[in-house]
Parts: sequence; structure tokens; C-alpha cells
Amino acid sequence: MSYPFVPGSAVHDADFNDHRFASQKQPIVVPRTIAAGQNLAAGSVLGIVTSTHELKLSATASEDGSEVAKFVLTDAVDTTSGAVTGLVYAEAHLLSTFLVYGTGHSLLTVRDSLREAGITVSVPAY
Repeated sequence: MSYPFVPGSAVHDADFNDHRFASQKQPIVVPRTIAAGQNLAAGSVLGIVTSTHELKLSATASEDGSEVAKFVLTDAVDTTSGAVTGLVYAEAHLLSTFLVYGTGHSLLTVRDSLREAGITVSVPAY
């Protein structure tokens, strides 16, 4: 499901029946540059490459700053042909089942850093 970003507005109209949201808290999305060479699914947990300020899938073995989870991708993005601007959650209350982790990461390794960045994650109670 795609939500349009309206320039000048940080609030993202959310469908709270969607599988990604854990509460009725209005998510805030921002456009960010997604680094080239990736094919990412919606829900990918992203970190910031310190030298370029671009985002890439956060992996524990990275040593470029992206090992620290900071954002979650709103929709799938393909950057195999070059960097693109994508929308990421800057603030949201998401379900853990929506998240896609990079190598070495799990909910336990990203939950605290995402919380510090403004994204809370809950495990669904089915």
C-alpha cells in the first residue's frame, strides 16, 4: 500500500487497518536518499551511512554508521540503477511483523535504536 507524500506536510495519512501499524498514532514520513545497489522491501530497517548521509539496509557487521537502525522504509524501493529518494518513517508505532532486517539484526538488536529515533515497535498479540 502506498501513501502519497505531500511536500510541506510531515504527516502521513495512514490506513490503520494496515498490517504495519500498532496504534492509531499518526506516522511521520520524510523523504531520504536511499543508497544505490539495493532492492529493498517495505519495512526494511535502515541506517545512515555517515560519509554520504544516504540510507541503506542496516546490518550488524557494517562499519559505516548504517549498523545503527534509524528509519523504516514505507514502501519497496529498487536502487540497483542508482540512488533514489524514498519515503521513510521518522516517527511511527509499528508492528514487529512489518519489519525486514539486515544481516545479523533482529527485533532485539534494533528496537532501542529505533525507539531513540522516534519509532516504537510492538509485537502483535494474536
